[in-house]
Formats: sequence, C-alpha cells, structure tokens
Amino acid sequence: MKIYDRENKNYYIKKFFQRTPFAEEDMEYDEPESIEDLGTNLKISSELRSDFSLVMRETSKDTFTMRLLPYRIDYMKTGIAYVKYLVTRDVPPALFKFEIQRTAFEGAEEEVEDEHPVTTRFRTMVKDEAQKIGVDGDYKGFLVIDGVTVVFMEATKVSQEHGVWTIPGNQTFAQDASVLFGTNNISVVTKNGKDQPVPYYGYVMKDDDGLSVVTDKDWLEMPIDMDNEFVYLFAQQADVKDARRYAVIGKEIEKDGISYYMTRKYDNFQEL
Repeated sequence: MKIYDRENKNYYIKKFFQRTPFAEEDMEYDEPESIEDLGTNLKISSELRSDFSLVMRETSKDTFTMRLLPYRIDYMKTGIAYVKYLVTRDVPPALFKFEIQRTAFEGAEEEVEDEHPVTTRFRTMVKDEAQKIGVDGDYKGFLVIDGVTVVFMEATKVSQEHGVWTIPGNQTFAQDASVLFGTNNISVVTKNGKDQPVPYYGYVMKDDDGLSVVTDKDWLEMPIDMDNEFVYLFAQQADVKDARRYAVIGKEIEKDGISYYMTRKYDNFQEL
C-alpha cells in the first residue's frame, strides 16, 4: 500500500490511529487541472527585461556583475501553483554569481531575426553558465538591481549538486538574495490571471517523545496528535543541515512559545 496516496493515507490514519482525518473546511482551492491548461506565470514576468544590448548602452563599464536565478513553477495536489527558486548551498544561501566582459560581445552578428545580436549572444552565455551548475532551461529575462543583472531562467532540468530549491520567506539569505527576495511579487504565481496563495517554507516535524525536525529521507510524513486532532506540523527554523524542507499551504500557529506552520490536509504540502 502506498500511503503517500491521499486515499490510502486516510485509510492508514483510520486503521492505525483510529481517527477520522480532518479536512480543512475554512480553505478553498481550485480543482486540479491538466498542466497544459493551467495558464500559469510568474507575476514578476511583466517587469522582466529581455534586451541586454540596452544595458550595455546605459553604462560604460567593461565588466557586468551577474546573478543567475533558475526557477520552476510547481503544483500542489490541490492544483495550487507556486514558484521555487534554486540558490547556492552556501550558509547563508546566495544567488549564483558570474561576470560578463564587454569584449565578449565584439563581432556579434545577427543570428535571430528581430533580436539584437548582443542579446542573442547574451542568452547563449547565460545558458553556458547555467550548464555549469547542472541547469538546463529557458531564458525569461532579467532585472537590474543596484547595478547587478539578475537573470531569470525557467529550469527544465536540474542537478541539485550545486544548489537547493527554496521559497523566499522566513529564511536568512546572503545580501544579494535578500535584496531580490524582498520584492513583494517575487514569489507570486498567477494562474488564469488569478494570484495563487504563496506557500510557507518549513521543515517537517515528527513527535517521538518530543517534537523534532525530520532528517531521515525514508521517513513517511505522519500527522501529529495536537489537542485531540491530527495535524502536519512544520518548523520555521532548523539547526540541522539535512532537515527535510517543504512548501506548505496552511497557517501559522504557536505552541509552547514557538511558532510553527500547520495544516490538516495531506495535499497541502510538497517536499522541495
């Protein structure tokens, strides 16, 4: 029996805990749809620039400081769309860094109709940098923040040897990531023109004679008995390196003076 499946999970809870799984009556969700029909996009996409030749005209500097920001739009089992970003494994996590020299664009010739040759070469350079960190994907544009060019790439293939997925929120980031993630709409995904709820970022917990975060990769997410109901509980912070990280649609609660994220619904969280 696969207890990751929702129906089998509910059966497991009823059989072994002799409780009826709780449904979250106070939260409404869209029904799941096929990926092709979702019409999802990053809200910040409307602010992204695409023509790097204009950046070169705006400044006379010879070296351009760059940050690469791979992302992926994912989906809860409820159909809610959300975005996760790939950051470095440094402590604290940062954006992937590289530089581009002005001389690298010398002799650029038109290869793509109606696209400046500098931008065409720039997209190739970005793809090369992405492959160095195990990422393939589609160039989506860039923002210039405090003189740093942050390039957005929708990742189609990712090797997580060099990075980890994250959701901007309660974590501590390096300054470059903190400045970017401090914008209001960096985490917002639209689906059919409607803003989606932004998940919390949390560490799944277990109760073995006391609450603790989970590091065992084979551990199955199990509800915790709290005030005579079963809930899934997630820590906001973790002091162990291998704590399992999740996107969580739920609410913030406090227990014994400590803040947690909580949901009653198994479909409301997904491991990153």
